Amino acid sequence: MWFGGLGSNPLSGFLEELEVRRIHPSRLSLRDELGSLDELVASIEEKGLLQPIVVRPVEDGFEVVAGNRRLEACKRLKMNKIPCVVVELDDREAFEASLIENLQHKTLNPIEEAKAFKRYVDDYDETGKYI
Repeated sequence: MWFGGLGSNPLSGFLEELEVRRIHPSRLSLRDELGSLDELVASIEEKGLLQPIVVRPVEDGFEVVAGNRRLEACKRLKMNKIPCVVVELDDREAFEASLIENLQHKTLNPIEEAKAFKRYVDDYDETGKYI
């Protein structure tokens, strides 16, 4: 594994329905913009939220670790509560989990991906040990 701090399943946590108003977008977001959400909104409206959003507790509620686009789509649908996996992660672990999810789903464009790796090295991996 090329990221050092994550164990075999860093996102194991517990499932809980949370009020949308208590969930904040990630301040560690890897994307420059969310892109078009029309298809995602339509899908969630038709089928419901099929994959819970991963969040971590913060001082004023919860912060998204994975699922900023899903959160925004749920807000547009004026949903009150959504299923979330609540995990305990520090900033580095949250950034790593978000980066891994985006890489696996191939949702970052090449510029966003390069910026994310640079930010990871600058903020969390001074030695280059984990890349």
